[in-house]
Amino acid sequence: MYLGGIWIKGIVKIAIAVIAFLCGIYAHKKLKWKVQELSVTALICLGVMVFGLIDISHAIKPNIQQITVHYVSESKFGYHFIDENENNYDLTMDSITYGKLLDGAELDKDTLYTITYEAKSDTIIGIDTDNH
Repeated sequence: MYLGGIWIKGIVKIAIAVIAFLCGIYAHKKLKWKVQELSVTALICLGVMVFGLIDISHAIKPNIQQITVHYVSESKFGYHFIDENENNYDLTMDSITYGKLLDGAELDKDTLYTITYEAKSDTIIGIDTDNH
């Protein structure tokens, strides 16, 4: 079980919010942004930071679920799986987690996988193959 992907999502969102806010302060001082423009930037950054903290809360207190599924496809939004009851699961996994869990292997449509994931963020934290 690897919760690093959830931590990464949260930390990246917080870092982006801080950098954007610092850029807003710079723009206010050096580029003569109005206070309203800086305020809007601050509100957006605060919103992004809240989403980052929510992601981190999922890593601290995860809601771990496990499913047995077949891999269907991959998109830029994540991985699509289907179980024996035709239930669909769209889950995400960053490239670092992918490398740790699959060790360079590709997901195969003919393989039955047991996926462990954090349900609130739909993030994969474990993959095992069930060879029947």
